Amino acid sequence: MNALRIGFIGGGEIAHNRALPGAQRAAGVELRAMADVSAAVREQWRRDAPEVRLYEDPQALLDDRELDAVYVALPNFLHKEWTVRAARAGKHVLCEKPLAMNAADAREMAAACERAGVRLMAAYMILFNPLVTLLKDYLDSGRLGRLQYIHGQFSYSTFPREGFWRMDPERGGGPLHDVGIYVLLLTRHLTGQPLREAAALGFHRRWPEGGVPDAVVAACALADGTPMSLEAAFTHGGNYLRFDCEDGVLTLEDAFTQCCAGRLHGSANGVRVEHAVEQGVFPEQNYQREFEHLAECVRERREPVCSGRLAVLDCAALDAIVRSIRSGKRERVEA
Repeated sequence: MNALRIGFIGGGEIAHNRALPGAQRAAGVELRAMADVSAAVREQWRRDAPEVRLYEDPQALLDDRELDAVYVALPNFLHKEWTVRAARAGKHVLCEKPLAMNAADAREMAAACERAGVRLMAAYMILFNPLVTLLKDYLDSGRLGRLQYIHGQFSYSTFPREGFWRMDPERGGGPLHDVGIYVLLLTRHLTGQPLREAAALGFHRRWPEGGVPDAVVAACALADGTPMSLEAAFTHGGNYLRFDCEDGVLTLEDAFTQCCAGRLHGSANGVRVEHAVEQGVFPEQNYQREFEHLAECVRERREPVCSGRLAVLDCAALDAIVRSIRSGKRERVEA
Protein backbone atom coordinates (compact mmCIF):
# COMPACT_ATOMS: atom_id res chain seq x y z
CA MET A 1 0.00 0.00 0.00
CA ASN A 2 1.00 3.64 -0.26
CA ALA A 3 1.73 5.83 2.78
CA LEU A 4 -0.70 5.51 5.67
CA ARG A 5 -2.85 8.63 5.61
CA ILE A 6 -3.68 9.62 9.17
CA GLY A 7 -5.77 12.24 10.94
CA PHE A 8 -5.59 13.37 14.55
CA ILE A 9 -8.74 13.54 16.70
CA GLY A 10 -7.62 16.05 19.29
CA GLY A 11 -4.82 18.51 18.76
CA GLY A 12 -3.85 19.50 22.30
CA GLU A 13 -0.48 19.71 23.98
CA ILE A 14 0.86 16.19 23.46
CA ALA A 15 -0.65 15.87 19.98
CA HIS A 16 0.77 19.21 18.88
CA ASN A 17 4.13 19.25 20.67
CA ARG A 18 5.10 15.57 20.41
CA ALA A 19 2.94 13.51 18.05
CA LEU A 20 2.83 16.14 15.29
CA PRO A 21 6.62 16.29 14.75
CA GLY A 22 6.79 12.51 15.15
CA ALA A 23 4.16 11.90 12.47
CA GLN A 24 5.74 14.46 10.14
CA ARG A 25 9.04 12.55 10.22
CA ALA A 26 7.58 9.04 10.15
CA ALA A 27 8.42 7.00 7.08
CA GLY A 28 5.36 5.63 5.30
CA VAL A 29 3.00 8.03 7.08
CA GLU A 30 1.23 11.15 5.84
CA LEU A 31 -0.48 13.42 8.36
CA ARG A 32 -3.46 14.78 6.42
CA ALA A 33 -5.99 16.16 8.92
CA MET A 34 -6.72 17.22 12.51
CA ALA A 35 -10.01 17.79 14.33
CA ASP A 36 -10.47 19.75 17.54
CA VAL A 37 -13.46 21.61 18.96
CA SER A 38 -11.20 24.40 20.21
CA ALA A 39 -10.77 27.32 17.82
CA ALA A 40 -7.52 28.26 19.60
CA VAL A 41 -6.08 24.79 19.00
CA ARG A 42 -7.07 24.85 15.34
CA GLU A 43 -5.45 28.27 14.94
CA GLN A 44 -2.23 26.97 16.46
CA TRP A 45 -2.21 24.08 13.99
CA ARG A 46 -3.03 26.46 11.12
CA ARG A 47 0.17 28.36 11.94
CA ASP A 48 2.43 25.38 12.64
CA ALA A 49 1.12 22.76 10.18
CA PRO A 50 -0.52 24.65 7.29
CA GLU A 51 -0.53 21.53 5.12
CA VAL A 52 -2.96 19.74 7.48
CA ARG A 53 -6.73 19.97 6.85
CA LEU A 54 -8.56 21.21 9.93
CA TYR A 55 -11.98 20.17 11.20
CA GLU A 56 -14.03 21.37 14.15
CA ASP A 57 -16.19 18.24 14.21
CA PRO A 58 -14.28 14.94 14.68
CA GLN A 59 -17.05 13.09 12.84
CA ALA A 60 -16.32 15.18 9.76
CA LEU A 61 -12.74 13.95 9.94
CA LEU A 62 -13.96 10.34 10.18
CA ASP A 63 -16.10 10.95 7.10
CA ASP A 64 -12.98 12.01 5.16
CA ARG A 65 -12.49 9.18 2.65
CA GLU A 66 -8.88 10.14 2.03
CA LEU A 67 -7.86 8.98 5.54
CA ASP A 68 -6.82 5.43 6.41
CA ALA A 69 -6.27 5.84 10.15
CA VAL A 70 -6.78 8.13 13.12
CA TYR A 71 -4.85 8.98 16.26
CA VAL A 72 -7.28 9.48 19.16
CA ALA A 73 -5.54 12.06 21.37
CA LEU A 74 -8.42 12.94 23.68
CA PRO A 75 -9.00 12.72 27.46
CA ASN A 76 -9.53 9.18 28.74
CA PHE A 77 -13.32 9.33 28.99
CA LEU A 78 -13.62 10.01 25.24
CA HIS A 79 -11.42 7.15 24.02
CA LYS A 80 -14.15 4.55 23.70
CA GLU A 81 -16.64 6.71 21.80
CA TRP A 82 -14.21 7.91 19.15
CA THR A 83 -12.40 4.60 18.74
CA VAL A 84 -15.70 2.81 18.11
CA ARG A 85 -16.81 5.57 15.73
CA ALA A 86 -13.49 5.34 13.88
CA ALA A 87 -13.82 1.57 13.53
CA ARG A 88 -17.33 1.97 12.10
CA ALA A 89 -15.87 4.45 9.61
CA GLY A 90 -13.31 1.85 8.53
CA LYS A 91 -10.33 3.64 10.05
CA HIS A 92 -7.38 2.00 11.79
CA VAL A 93 -6.91 3.43 15.30
CA LEU A 94 -3.97 4.55 17.37
CA CYS A 95 -5.49 5.49 20.76
CA GLU A 96 -3.82 7.26 23.64
CA LYS A 97 -3.22 5.49 26.93
CA PRO A 98 -4.91 4.09 28.87
CA LEU A 99 -6.95 2.53 26.11
CA ALA A 100 -10.18 2.98 28.07
CA MET A 101 -11.72 3.92 31.41
CA ASN A 102 -11.99 0.23 32.29
CA ALA A 103 -11.47 -3.23 30.85
CA ALA A 104 -15.12 -3.64 29.79
CA ASP A 105 -14.89 -0.54 27.58
CA ALA A 106 -11.51 -1.67 26.25
CA ARG A 107 -12.97 -5.02 25.24
CA GLU A 108 -15.79 -3.25 23.38
CA MET A 109 -13.25 -1.12 21.54
CA ALA A 110 -11.16 -4.13 20.58
CA ALA A 111 -14.26 -6.02 19.44
CA ALA A 112 -15.47 -3.08 17.34
CA CYS A 113 -12.12 -2.86 15.56
CA GLU A 114 -12.00 -6.61 15.02
CA ARG A 115 -15.50 -6.60 13.48
CA ALA A 116 -14.54 -3.74 11.20
CA GLY A 117 -11.29 -5.42 10.15
CA VAL A 118 -9.10 -2.51 11.30
CA ARG A 119 -6.04 -2.42 13.54
CA LEU A 120 -6.29 -1.09 17.09
CA MET A 121 -3.04 0.03 18.68
CA ALA A 122 -2.50 1.64 22.09
CA ALA A 123 -0.23 4.70 21.99
CA TYR A 124 2.46 3.25 24.25
CA MET A 125 5.23 5.40 22.84
CA ILE A 126 7.66 4.34 25.60
CA LEU A 127 7.95 0.91 23.95
CA PHE A 128 9.83 2.60 21.11
CA ASN A 129 12.58 3.94 23.36
CA PRO A 130 15.75 1.94 22.48
CA LEU A 131 16.50 1.49 26.20
CA VAL A 132 13.29 -0.53 26.55
CA THR A 133 14.40 -2.84 23.73
CA LEU A 134 17.81 -3.20 25.38
CA LEU A 135 16.31 -3.95 28.79
CA LYS A 136 14.05 -6.61 27.29
CA ASP A 137 17.07 -8.20 25.60
CA TYR A 138 18.84 -8.41 28.97
CA LEU A 139 15.82 -9.95 30.70
CA ASP A 140 15.16 -12.44 27.87
CA SER A 141 18.80 -13.50 27.62
CA GLY A 142 18.90 -15.18 31.04
CA ARG A 143 22.05 -13.28 32.07
CA LEU A 144 20.26 -11.86 35.11
CA GLY A 145 18.98 -15.19 36.39
CA ARG A 146 15.53 -15.60 37.87
CA LEU A 147 13.49 -12.43 38.32
CA GLN A 148 12.77 -11.92 42.02
CA TYR A 149 11.14 -8.51 42.46
CA ILE A 150 10.01 -5.47 40.47
CA HIS A 151 9.47 -1.94 41.73
CA GLY A 152 8.23 0.95 39.62
CA GLN A 153 7.32 4.55 40.21
CA PHE A 154 6.05 7.29 37.94
CA SER A 155 5.02 10.49 39.68
CA TYR A 156 5.04 14.20 38.99
CA SER A 157 3.95 17.28 40.88
CA THR A 158 0.74 19.08 39.98
CA PHE A 159 -1.91 20.96 41.93
CA PRO A 160 -5.73 20.81 41.86
CA ARG A 161 -7.53 23.46 39.85
CA GLU A 162 -11.08 24.12 38.76
CA GLY A 163 -12.26 22.05 35.80
CA PHE A 164 -9.08 19.92 35.63
CA TRP A 165 -10.27 16.61 34.14
CA ARG A 166 -7.40 14.71 35.75
CA MET A 167 -9.11 15.34 39.11
CA ASP A 168 -12.41 13.80 38.02
CA PRO A 169 -12.94 10.02 38.48
CA GLU A 170 -15.85 10.14 36.01
CA ARG A 171 -13.47 11.32 33.30
CA GLY A 172 -10.62 8.92 33.94
CA GLY A 173 -8.55 11.21 36.13
CA GLY A 174 -5.92 10.43 38.73
CA PRO A 175 -2.25 9.45 38.70
CA LEU A 176 -2.96 5.72 38.41
CA HIS A 177 -4.58 6.08 34.98
CA ASP A 178 -2.40 8.98 33.89
CA VAL A 179 1.07 7.66 34.72
CA GLY A 180 0.77 4.45 36.77
CA ILE A 181 -0.35 2.76 33.55
CA TYR A 182 3.20 3.13 32.24
CA VAL A 183 4.61 0.98 35.04
CA LEU A 184 1.97 -1.69 34.42
CA LEU A 185 2.22 -1.81 30.64
CA LEU A 186 6.01 -1.77 30.61
CA THR A 187 6.24 -4.52 33.23
CA ARG A 188 3.86 -6.71 31.21
CA HIS A 189 5.75 -5.98 27.98
CA LEU A 190 9.18 -6.72 29.46
CA THR A 191 8.24 -9.87 31.39
CA GLY A 192 5.40 -11.25 29.25
CA GLN A 193 3.39 -11.54 32.48
CA PRO A 194 0.18 -9.57 33.09
CA LEU A 195 -0.90 -8.62 36.59
CA ARG A 196 -2.69 -11.33 38.61
CA GLU A 197 -3.73 -9.49 41.79
CA ALA A 198 -3.19 -6.29 43.73
CA ALA A 199 -3.61 -4.79 47.20
CA ALA A 200 -3.61 -1.00 47.01
CA LEU A 201 -4.06 2.21 48.98
CA GLY A 202 -5.07 5.63 47.72
CA PHE A 203 -4.12 8.89 49.42
CA HIS A 204 -5.31 12.50 49.34
CA ARG A 205 -2.25 14.61 50.08
CA ARG A 206 -3.06 17.74 48.08
CA TRP A 207 -6.36 16.98 46.42
CA PRO A 208 -9.69 17.05 48.24
CA GLU A 209 -11.40 13.92 49.55
CA GLY A 210 -14.16 12.55 47.34
CA GLY A 211 -12.27 12.78 44.08
CA VAL A 212 -9.53 10.52 42.77
CA PRO A 213 -6.54 9.88 45.06
CA ASP A 214 -3.51 11.99 44.20
CA ALA A 215 -1.16 9.19 45.30
CA VAL A 216 -1.49 5.42 44.87
CA VAL A 217 0.67 2.61 46.25
CA ALA A 218 0.04 -1.00 45.24
CA ALA A 219 1.56 -4.37 46.15
CA CYS A 220 1.00 -6.73 43.24
CA ALA A 221 1.71 -10.20 41.90
CA LEU A 222 2.26 -11.03 38.26
CA ALA A 223 0.64 -14.06 36.64
CA ASP A 224 3.69 -16.22 37.43
CA GLY A 225 3.76 -15.08 41.07
CA THR A 226 6.58 -12.54 40.78
CA PRO A 227 6.07 -9.77 43.39
CA MET A 228 5.87 -6.17 42.24
CA SER A 229 5.22 -2.79 43.84
CA LEU A 230 3.90 0.30 42.10
CA GLU A 231 3.72 3.97 43.04
CA ALA A 232 1.97 6.72 41.09
CA ALA A 233 1.36 10.23 42.38
CA PHE A 234 0.69 13.86 41.55
CA THR A 235 2.54 15.04 44.67
CA HIS A 236 6.24 14.68 43.81
CA GLY A 237 8.62 13.50 41.11
CA GLY A 238 9.77 9.92 40.53
CA ASN A 239 10.56 8.00 37.36
CA TYR A 240 12.07 4.50 37.36
CA LEU A 241 11.45 0.77 36.95
CA ARG A 242 13.78 -1.64 38.77
CA PHE A 243 14.23 -5.37 38.21
CA ASP A 244 15.94 -7.34 41.00
CA CYS A 245 17.13 -10.75 39.82
CA GLU A 246 19.24 -13.61 41.21
CA ASP A 247 22.30 -12.59 39.20
CA GLY A 248 21.90 -8.86 38.81
CA VAL A 249 19.75 -5.78 39.05
CA LEU A 250 18.78 -3.31 36.33
CA THR A 251 17.06 0.04 36.68
CA LEU A 252 15.44 1.98 33.86
CA GLU A 253 15.44 5.60 34.99
CA ASP A 254 13.98 8.83 33.58
CA ALA A 255 12.46 6.98 30.62
CA PHE A 256 8.79 7.62 31.52
CA THR A 257 8.76 10.91 29.66
CA GLN A 258 7.24 12.36 26.52
CA CYS A 259 10.73 12.66 25.06
CA CYS A 260 12.90 9.73 24.03
CA ALA A 261 15.50 9.72 26.81
CA GLY A 262 16.63 7.85 29.90
CA ARG A 263 19.28 5.72 31.55
CA LEU A 264 19.62 1.96 32.01
CA HIS A 265 22.09 0.98 34.72
CA GLY A 266 23.01 -1.78 37.15
CA SER A 267 24.78 -5.12 36.79
CA ALA A 268 24.22 -8.39 34.94
CA ASN A 269 26.02 -11.51 36.13
CA GLY A 270 28.80 -9.43 37.67
CA VAL A 271 29.22 -7.10 34.70
CA ARG A 272 28.41 -3.42 35.06
CA VAL A 273 25.63 -2.12 32.82
CA GLU A 274 25.44 1.55 31.85
CA HIS A 275 23.52 2.91 28.87
CA ALA A 276 21.91 6.27 28.23
CA VAL A 277 19.78 7.98 25.61
CA GLU A 278 20.02 11.76 25.46
CA GLN A 279 17.11 13.80 24.15
CA GLY A 280 19.22 15.15 21.29
CA VAL A 281 17.97 17.36 18.50
CA PHE A 282 14.82 15.31 17.87
CA PRO A 283 13.35 14.12 21.19
CA GLU A 284 10.10 12.93 19.56
CA GLN A 285 11.70 9.93 17.85
CA ASN A 286 9.66 7.53 20.02
CA TYR A 287 6.48 9.04 18.53
CA GLN A 288 7.99 8.76 15.07
CA ARG A 289 8.69 5.05 15.60
CA GLU A 290 5.20 4.57 17.02
CA PHE A 291 3.57 5.91 13.84
CA GLU A 292 5.95 3.90 11.66
CA HIS A 293 5.04 0.73 13.58
CA LEU A 294 1.33 1.36 13.02
CA ALA A 295 1.94 1.85 9.30
CA GLU A 296 3.97 -1.38 9.13
CA CYS A 297 1.28 -3.37 10.94
CA VAL A 298 -1.44 -2.07 8.61
CA ARG A 299 0.69 -2.76 5.56
CA GLU A 300 1.74 -6.25 6.69
CA ARG A 301 -1.62 -7.11 8.28
CA ARG A 302 -0.16 -8.03 11.66
CA GLU A 303 -0.88 -7.18 15.27
CA PRO A 304 0.96 -4.23 16.82
CA VAL A 305 3.34 -4.82 19.72
CA CYS A 306 0.86 -2.77 21.78
CA SER A 307 -2.36 -4.22 20.36
CA GLY A 308 -5.84 -3.56 21.67
CA ARG A 309 -5.92 -7.13 22.99
CA LEU A 310 -2.88 -6.51 25.19
CA ALA A 311 -4.11 -3.07 26.25
CA VAL A 312 -7.26 -4.76 27.61
CA LEU A 313 -5.01 -6.63 30.07
CA ASP A 314 -3.52 -3.33 31.25
CA CYS A 315 -6.99 -1.85 31.77
CA ALA A 316 -7.98 -4.94 33.75
CA ALA A 317 -4.94 -4.39 35.97
CA LEU A 318 -6.01 -0.78 36.57
CA ASP A 319 -9.51 -2.01 37.45
CA ALA A 320 -8.15 -4.41 40.09
CA ILE A 321 -6.07 -1.67 41.74
CA VAL A 322 -9.07 0.69 41.80
CA ARG A 323 -11.27 -2.03 43.32
CA SER A 324 -8.64 -2.73 45.97
CA ILE A 325 -8.44 0.95 46.95
CA ARG A 326 -12.22 1.00 47.39
CA SER A 327 -12.61 -2.36 49.13
CA GLY A 328 -9.49 -2.31 51.28
CA LYS A 329 -8.87 -5.89 50.22
CA ARG A 330 -6.63 -7.83 47.85
CA GLU A 331 -8.31 -8.00 44.43
CA ARG A 332 -7.71 -10.37 41.55
CA VAL A 333 -7.45 -9.13 37.97
CA GLU A 334 -10.53 -10.06 35.96
CA ALA A 335 -9.02 -10.53 32.52
